[in-house]
Amino acid sequence: MDQRLSLYENPTQSARDELQSEIDDRLKEVWPVHCNLLGLLDYDFDVTQEGWQEASISVAKVILGSAENDDEFGQMLVEAYLEGARKYDVPLPIDFIDPEENEEETVQAMREDLQREAVAFIKSWRENVIRRFEQGP
Repeated sequence: MDQRLSLYENPTQSARDELQSEIDDRLKEVWPVHCNLLGLLDYDFDVTQEGWQEASISVAKVILGSAENDDEFGQMLVEAYLEGARKYDVPLPIDFIDPEENEEETVQAMREDLQREAVAFIKSWRENVIRRFEQGP
């Protein structure tokens, strides 16, 4: 067990937190790499960390849990991605719209595309975890 655990007031909770962190890190080893939402990793901006862990939702809860809340979890990734894109001045599709185009419709279409990609990312990640289990240790 990590020696830093003695610094915590509640060793049981500390052990759970450490285990959860290790599980999340192991799950990240098999996340799908072909996803635009991960493009911000070049800036050291992890959308899963910003989107889920900042909301006290572990990667394990999302990926090993039910698909029931995938839309909500996907929305968290979209918001984190948009936040990171603004923070690092990463161009978004809405930055290239023609003046004649309806900005509100373009923003809505971009969000819908990102939402579909986020949910597909979550589902693909789950499939990768299953494949890893099938391969064995």
